[in-house]
Amino acid sequence: MGLDLTIIIKTFERKKSLFKLLLSIERYFPNVSVVIADDSLNGLEQELKRFVKLNITYLKLPFDTGLSFGRNEALKAVKTQYFLLCDDDFEFDERARVKEVLEDIQKHQYDIIGGDFYNYTTIGNFRTLVRFLLKEPKKFYTILSKKFSVSRYIGFFNIKSDDECNLELSNLPQTNYLTICHMVNNFFVANTKSIQLIGGWDANLKLGEHEDFFYRAYKANLKVYYCNLFGTKHFPVITSNYKAYRLRSLGFKMQFAKIHGFKNYKEILKDNNTVQFEISE
Repeated sequence: MGLDLTIIIKTFERKKSLFKLLLSIERYFPNVSVVIADDSLNGLEQELKRFVKLNITYLKLPFDTGLSFGRNEALKAVKTQYFLLCDDDFEFDERARVKEVLEDIQKHQYDIIGGDFYNYTTIGNFRTLVRFLLKEPKKFYTILSKKFSVSRYIGFFNIKSDDECNLELSNLPQTNYLTICHMVNNFFVANTKSIQLIGGWDANLKLGEHEDFFYRAYKANLKVYYCNLFGTKHFPVITSNYKAYRLRSLGFKMQFAKIHGFKNYKEILKDNNTVQFEISE
């Protein structure tokens, strides 16, 4: 019997990364249903036929319709009770314990269970390598030793007033297997119907959608948990085509605060009490 789960992937101008992810899915979860929403300039339908072990639904979208629109289109194509959200620069290994997390979300009737990013730095060219060696020797050593950093992104919304909100974040290890929170990384298993009921993602936010999505989930009282044994390898890749579009995310994050009427909004890393982002009027 197959998993009652569909993997949804929004991709944009990162074909090599996407194919690397699909190869890892074939290895660990053969025959799983996969929905790919792609708003890149050129389509990939013919090339995706090589992944014969996967049940792929490919959605070619108009160019640059955005992350949120693409995820919503993928969500419409999900026919299973649960889905796993992925970015196209992930790669699975034995730490992607999808089956176990699926059992947990079913057993406890949670809405979302999210996990870790295991961030690996990639070297695109010789000039980048030299820059790390001269200016960031610690990162250079990390690259050579193939070490990774862990990003947990466990968040809580602290509503101060109608127009003031703090997003309090932590990246510290958790001792409990499951930890209740308001926000996790964009690598999570979710109840399909729960996410449909909150309207998915705001299609007006092409990027910077993360805070808005989880804030609306919080307002709708969705049960969100972080799992300390669940995660994915993450290889951030900024291609020349991708970079110019990705830089727009800050503006969309400011738009999130405006949408929800926050004149004062802060993102605070509680581990060391530092403000990472702030809007103040």
